[in-house]
Amino acid sequence: LYTYTIVRAGYPNFETPYILGLVELPEGKDLRVLAQIEDCPLDEVRIGMPLEMTIGKIKTDTKTGKTVVGHKYRPVK
Repeated sequence: LYTYTIVRAGYPNFETPYILGLVELPEGKDLRVLAQIEDCPLDEVRIGMPLEMTIGKIKTDTKTGKTVVGHKYRPVK
């Protein structure tokens, strides 16, 4: 985890609070992706913690009622 913020007031249909992290990927120097961090209590998130990619719910689309899924990251156990 390169850096992060805790989002407490976000866009409609996003459950808050959540952790939004800038994740540094091992494939190259300065290769980073912005994603939600899940399965991590807000008081345990730390810069430098190892993460793994997962797929999960991002939000519910209000027009269709469908769940929008995408890539997320979680702490490596």
